[in-house]
Amino acid sequence: MDFMAPQPKIGENGRVELKTNGKPETTRGDDRLIVGSNGSIYYSPDHYHTFILIVE
Repeated sequence: MDFMAPQPKIGENGRVELKTNGKPETTRGDDRLIVGSNGSIYYSPDHYHTFILIVE
């Protein structure tokens, strides 16, 4: 059996939101990955209060 990850939804503002923990919960929790238009990637463990640069 092949596993296929769900495709991300692109919002009207062009942002893509992905679940970071993969748990099948009813809420998405506080974890976020943010991808900038320049390709930079940030991780926020606390719903956009703290940003940790992952890829510059």
